[in-house]
Amino acid sequence: MDKFLWHDVSWVRYYSSVIGKMFYKTSLSEDEPFKTLNLRRRGTRNVEFALEQAYNEPLPISKEKKKT
Repeated sequence: MDKFLWHDVSWVRYYSSVIGKMFYKTSLSEDEPFKTLNLRRRGTRNVEFALEQAYNEPLPISKEKKKT
C-alpha cells in the first residue's frame, strides 16, 4: 500500500456508482492503471453519552461588559 500524497496526484476520477472510493494517478500516462483511495472512515462510531448541565441559569454579564 502506497502512502497517499495530494501533491503527487495528477489525475482524479470519481464514479458515483462506486461509493466511498476515489481513483487517482500520479502521472498522466494512459497506460498507468488508476490507484484506489478508500474514503470510508475506519473504526467505530462514538456511542451516545449524556452531558451534565453545568449551569441552572444564564451566566450574568458584568456592567463593564455591557458598556462596550
